[in-house]
Amino acid sequence: MRGRLIVLIVVSLVLRMGAETPAALYQAGRFSEALTVLSERAQVWADLEAPTDDDRRELADTHLAMGMCLLELARPADAVRELEKAIAVQDEFQADLLERAAPLDTLGRAWQAQGHYEKAGQYLLQALRLREQAGGAVAEFWQQVSRDHLGLLRLVEGRYEEAGKLLEESLAETGTDRPRLLALRHHNVARYLLTIRNLHRAEGHAVQSVELARQHAVDDLASYLDLLTLIRLRKGDSVAAEITLFEALEEFRKRPDSAAKARGEAELLNKLGQLLLEDDPAQAADFFQQALTALEPWLYEEHPALAPYYNNLGLALMKQGSHDSAAQSLEMALALLPATEKGHQRRAEWLQNRAWNALLAGSERTPTLVREACLAAEDVLAELLSSGTERERLNFLARFDFYSLPAQAGETSLLAGLLRRNKARLLETILAEKTDESPVWAANQAEQSTSLGCPAIDYVRYTEQEVGREPVTRYGAVVHLPGEDPQFVTLGNEQRLLRWLSVVNERLDYRSAKLGGGEAHPPVLRLEAALRKLHEDFLAPVLAKLPDEMETLAISPDASLHFLPFAALIDDESRFFASRAKQVLFVSSLRDFAADPAEGFSNKPWDLFGMSEYPGWERAHPGDYFNELSPLPHVGDELAVLKTLAPKGSRIDLNPDHPEERLKSLDFSPAVLHVASHAFFQEQGEDDGAVLDLDADPGLLRRSGIALTPDEANDGILFPHEIARLPLEDTTLVTLSACQTGLGTPLGGEGVLGLRRAFALAGADNLLLTLWRVPDRSTASFMSLFYRAALRTENLPASVWELQGELLGRDCPDVSDDEKLEEAVLRHAPFVVCHRGPIPSLFSPDPPQSSPRKSYWKWVLSLLLLALCAGGTLLIRRVSLKKASI
Repeated sequence: MRGRLIVLIVVSLVLRMGAETPAALYQAGRFSEALTVLSERAQVWADLEAPTDDDRRELADTHLAMGMCLLELARPADAVRELEKAIAVQDEFQADLLERAAPLDTLGRAWQAQGHYEKAGQYLLQALRLREQAGGAVAEFWQQVSRDHLGLLRLVEGRYEEAGKLLEESLAETGTDRPRLLALRHHNVARYLLTIRNLHRAEGHAVQSVELARQHAVDDLASYLDLLTLIRLRKGDSVAAEITLFEALEEFRKRPDSAAKARGEAELLNKLGQLLLEDDPAQAADFFQQALTALEPWLYEEHPALAPYYNNLGLALMKQGSHDSAAQSLEMALALLPATEKGHQRRAEWLQNRAWNALLAGSERTPTLVREACLAAEDVLAELLSSGTERERLNFLARFDFYSLPAQAGETSLLAGLLRRNKARLLETILAEKTDESPVWAANQAEQSTSLGCPAIDYVRYTEQEVGREPVTRYGAVVHLPGEDPQFVTLGNEQRLLRWLSVVNERLDYRSAKLGGGEAHPPVLRLEAALRKLHEDFLAPVLAKLPDEMETLAISPDASLHFLPFAALIDDESRFFASRAKQVLFVSSLRDFAADPAEGFSNKPWDLFGMSEYPGWERAHPGDYFNELSPLPHVGDELAVLKTLAPKGSRIDLNPDHPEERLKSLDFSPAVLHVASHAFFQEQGEDDGAVLDLDADPGLLRRSGIALTPDEANDGILFPHEIARLPLEDTTLVTLSACQTGLGTPLGGEGVLGLRRAFALAGADNLLLTLWRVPDRSTASFMSLFYRAALRTENLPASVWELQGELLGRDCPDVSDDEKLEEAVLRHAPFVVCHRGPIPSLFSPDPPQSSPRKSYWKWVLSLLLLALCAGGTLLIRRVSLKKASI
């Protein structure tokens, strides 16, 4: 590509050969003509009988220029020969550091063009080191150039962290006084961000590169428009993509015929095909074939640059049902990829495409191809999750799917292993980064499907594909039974899940309004019907694989299943699910059971925090998060009861001054952190199928929070990013006694973005959360019963689960009674414990020791009883003596 920051060499040629010949031809894109002139000059200098050092320098620069031209003509092997000649000639005279670096840098790019990435890296690093040694302003400029080239190589290699660092450093060091160079570096960073699926930021840099290129007549405007088109295609913004696509096509058509022009036009035909791929795969296939035809005169038959066109052609043929032809194209694409791209994201995606084609065709090779694709994708996932900000990694996960393929293929063992190793992997990775410990997934890579010791349900959301039909997002579950192979169960789709969850919330909002004395019209559908349908679609098929009698069951939900009120689901015998097992453990992933056990919580200080009044809230946040922020009079009662149960040394605060600062400045890790207040979660405005993009919507991570009292220094809201910084590594339990604390933005395979994830990132082992708006008084009562049970058994999950079963059965013995069912579910079913640590025993072998405070009061009570007994005995004796004297 022209304009590759090699103008220094070209200027050298201009000065020595005349501005009319090779340099002018090179700048005009007439590389073949420039090559002819340069070849003649090289022969002249080579034939000199007694060349001077200046003659040798001229000859070396000419070979370098020929290599540059050959590289632009897509003849990298020929370019290598000329560049090696340049290096050999330099060895015959005292070339300075910058002169020696120039052919090495270009040689690295020539080897990269042939797919020899290791060699390319060696030469680019040599060039970079020489330019670093040279020193001075000119050398500093060329250091940045080598850094650019090395960064782009690392991007192709799949070494994303190194690539991003190199390219962003170059951009940061480029001043506005070099607008053409600034355009190129925005373009390079946009390429990097596109690769890691950070599309919003990628588009921002691409737009800046295009604007700078337009303002300063940069030759590569068409290439910059081309990248912007691709980014918008990936974002799903087809209208904007089409505009920039046709503008890029016009720019390319202005160029003289050349390999660069042919490749540019081919890329645009490729993108036209991508625009039509879903709606008109036949027309898309025609565009992809036209792109390949356009490149035939310029690229040899097995050139690596042809690989993307064969991949896209294969996809279009697959969507038409032409699986044999699709297989040929997809195999060709993979064959053209350099072997060094083993861990590259592109290769993983294309392996998935090949496996999907085999699956849809019913090929006997499907199991082998699916396994190869999934394991390659897992390698890429490991690389991408090892670096970058949490936001960047979450953006990548939102667009990365390798569970759908094994789920639809029925490769249960493979799917089970992928889920065990990778579900909630980013959450665990960030926790490990905070503590400088090795994450469980890194230390425990072996398959563990039979090691839990209890039945387990590992849910997964996946996309089901069929030729000629729209993809369907649905759920499945891998069922683990001790000592048996895992089994896969197909469940209902996302649309049904969200519809029935909506019915549950509508009925509970209606009942809450009625209990509050307000006027409300009952929704059409009944709560009982919704709870039965949710059980039928998402639980009953799984329970059919489990024993009738279970003491403990582990459940790892996925995506929107995190919002399912499992305890209240009703089976075909009109029983609540809470009565089916004594203990149900909800975990982010089944690896959570391998975490270190939590310490006991009955003898270590607790931190009890509550807000019942909110002065100044409406003034600071008028209607921002709540229609009305009402007082919570029973929070005081709740804390008063917990105060009698908490160990000595616990901290209890009701409506403290500066409450936000009080929580954010927490200087120890309490055994229990109990927060009673208002909380909120704001629903997304996007469509259900919208792709998560934390850069396009940076407020997404601020859609949930805990309401406090604002002051001059704080906004009165504890947001997730603030919560994640709390020191809760030794906290056994966080209780969020507030509304909707378990809600958030679901991310398939990674949990829920919101308060629950924030407290997990802070290090808490168990989280007690709520799924909907909870009544103030009944919540205080539930908390009192829960803590008493937990202190008695030292088992947090079982205490909540058994308590829910008892209360639901007590308050609603007949599920057909709408009023009692709605009230019971509203009050008792929103609570869920997210657990991390070994499976707790149902019965503590040794009753927990009483706290010092409780022991003290036992002694006081005993002394009082003795005193009463002694006083009573003395009184009886006196009365008896008095009667005797009478």
